[in-house]
Amino acid sequence: KVTGALSDAGLHILNLESDVGGTAERPLYIMHIEGQARGGLETLRAALASMQVGDGIEIRLTPIETLVG
Repeated sequence: KVTGALSDAGLHILNLESDVGGTAERPLYIMHIEGQARGGLETLRAALASMQVGDGIEIRLTPIETLVG
């Protein structure tokens, strides 16, 4: 659901790592996604905003500088 929303919002996913933590009763699913946001971060935030409230998802979007030197 998350990757679909990001893709629909124009994110070109370059790297995705996932893991599961927590307990059997309360699993915690972790995703680390890197990509190129063609429409900018605000477009991605808007696409993901409804998921955070209704599905118990916490999302953090952090821009990174990719040009070095």
